[in-house]
Amino acid sequence: MTGLDARLVARGRLPWERALTHLDGGTCLWADLDGLHTGPPPTEPPIATHLWAWDTDRLLRARVDGAECVLAELHLATTAAGEPVRVTRRQVPTWPLGEGRVSVPDEWRARSATLYEVAGLMPLTFARLDP
Repeated sequence: MTGLDARLVARGRLPWERALTHLDGGTCLWADLDGLHTGPPPTEPPIATHLWAWDTDRLLRARVDGAECVLAELHLATTAAGEPVRVTRRQVPTWPLGEGRVSVPDEWRARSATLYEVAGLMPLTFARLDP
């Protein structure tokens, strides 16, 4: 685990079309009834509870609620706009090979992700799949 300083921007509750303007250009990760997905943001809100997105120096977390989402943005550059926050960064495994509780293709197994956790009254976790 590593601690680092970052900047947090609360975008609030947004219609999905408006959230796309913030998600555009990033890599997204979400799970729905068809499985796990990574790539550009889906044009329609996914049937999922969360969508995580990232690019080189920022991470986004969308709590999906129908046609809207609650969007937060974490900037890893401390010169960016936003509220200064302290973040705990840790690398975690996805699902190990042979683990049988989750039905996912082998391409998702034995990968790692990096979590960026903002503590506080309303803790937030941002995620980025490692290459």
